[in-house]
Formats: sequence, structure tokens, C-alpha cells
Amino acid sequence: MKKGRRSKRKPNAQRSTEYPLLLDSFSIEQILNNKGRFEKTYKYHWDYLSNLAFQRKQVKRELTDVLRTACIEQFTVNNWFRIVPHKYSTHPLSAKGSLKFPGGRFNIGRIDQENYPSFPALYLAEDQATCIQEVFLTEKQHREFSGTEYALTRAESFSCIRTSGLLDLVLDISAYDRLDAFVKLIGNFSLPKYINEEAGKLGMPSPRLIRSSKLLIRELMHDRWKHMPTLFDIPANSQVFGQIVFQAGIGGILYPSKHTGKKCLAVFPMNFVNTSSFLELPDEPPKETIVARIDGQNAHLCES
Repeated sequence: MKKGRRSKRKPNAQRSTEYPLLLDSFSIEQILNNKGRFEKTYKYHWDYLSNLAFQRKQVKRELTDVLRTACIEQFTVNNWFRIVPHKYSTHPLSAKGSLKFPGGRFNIGRIDQENYPSFPALYLAEDQATCIQEVFLTEKQHREFSGTEYALTRAESFSCIRTSGLLDLVLDISAYDRLDAFVKLIGNFSLPKYINEEAGKLGMPSPRLIRSSKLLIRELMHDRWKHMPTLFDIPANSQVFGQIVFQAGIGGILYPSKHTGKKCLAVFPMNFVNTSSFLELPDEPPKETIVARIDGQNAHLCES
């Protein structure tokens, strides 16, 4: 009887001292080059924004006047919705969450407190489905699913709170003509030649300045607005615009949902002081609720 040949055992990949699944590797030179490029890119964005900030400061009063003139007066918030994590259900009118890094679309969070002071905002939507999608979705909904079905992909508890109230002044950015006077002022801005040259050295397109209301709204509703604050601790265009509106003493910004086209509202409760503006919970809240109404007398509670 013949003896069978012994098959050679393949080496156990788990015992190998090699790393065949190495995804990437860097040399010290590459790391230093990348660090140098990041620092140059950061300086470029800083110079770019600083130049525009200086020019806005020169026409600050005019910007405030045209924005306040463009506002809707006595805007009624009738049964709009707001979502908060379940653990904050006893304080649904708190805007503290909007101050976390990097903030919201129209308010600056804690990114660079020395140069860009944070300010809070409460975000609402005119119906429940829109509210859910605005909070949980990062991309437009899939056609095969309803808003609620597609949005509820994150297994966590939350509270959807019905909210009502009145805002003395609201800026509706979905109406192009309301922003024409604002754009006319910033449309005269310019950048020094070295900014464009630096963009070319970094392989980036030349910075584009806002010359039309249509382009302004496109920038304000950009899907990737978190890019700048996340990478460079610099506020997004929409956050800078929100800061201008906030500093003008306006109660909120009305804008279309990127998912449903329905109306959303970024409310600045700190601007309720010395106005008749307020937000309240029309439904009977739990006994433990910290506050059921925010107005000019207790607006500070929105930051707690």
C-alpha cells in the first residue's frame, strides 16, 4: 500500500510578520510637505475671509439697514416642529446643542472663539417629516422611500416637539428680491491680487465673490457647508451670513429644506430681548419641563 504524499502546509497568514493589508504609508518628507500645504491653505483661507470681513465692517450699518428692511414683520410660527435628543426632552427650547462644534447652518458653534464668537440658534421645520429629514439625513431622500422611512436609519430615541410663537422680524432667503439690496452692497467687494495668486499656487480655483442673489442663496444652501469649519476652524459662508443677520437683531432666517422644499426656520432667541417675539410649546409639557416659553424676559435660558 502506497503512502500518500504529504501536502505542504500553507503558512498561516495570521502568524506572518508581514502586513499585506497595509492601506497606505508615508515618508517623513511627505508628512512635512502635507503639513506645510495645510498651513499654507489655512493662511490662504484666513487672508481671504479677513479681507472680506474688513470690507463688510466698512458697510456694517448699511448691511444692517437693508436686511432689516427686507424682513417679514410679525411672522407667525403656527405648529412647527423641532427635534431634540431624548435626554434633552425636558428642555426642548434649549439651543445649547447648536453651540457644539461646528455649529448649525446659520449659527457659529465653538470653532474659534477668539476670532469667531459663537451664538445659538433654534432650528424648526413647518412639518414633522421635513423636521426629521433635516436632522437625520445628509443627502437627498431616495425616491423609493417616504421621508420618515428613509430618515429613521439611526437607532436612537428622540423627541419631536410641536412649537408655536411669533417673531417680530424674519428674513426669508428663498425670495431672491429680498436679498438684492444686500448683494448690491457686497457686490462691490474685491480681493487683492496676491489672494488669487496664492490660490493658483495651491492648485485651487480663484475665489469667487458673490455678485447675484441667486449665487448667494446657492452658497447659503450648499450641502457641504460643514467643510470649512471642520477642516480649518473657519465658519462657512452660511454661518457668516447668519452672524450678520444675528448682529442685525433679526429674529430668524426662513429657508427651504434641502430635502422636501418645505420651510425651515433658524431662530435667534437672544434677539428676543426688547421685542414681542416668543416661542412656546402649545401642547401640555411634562411636569419636569424646564421652560415652556422663551421670550425677551428669559431668552438666556435657551443657552442652558
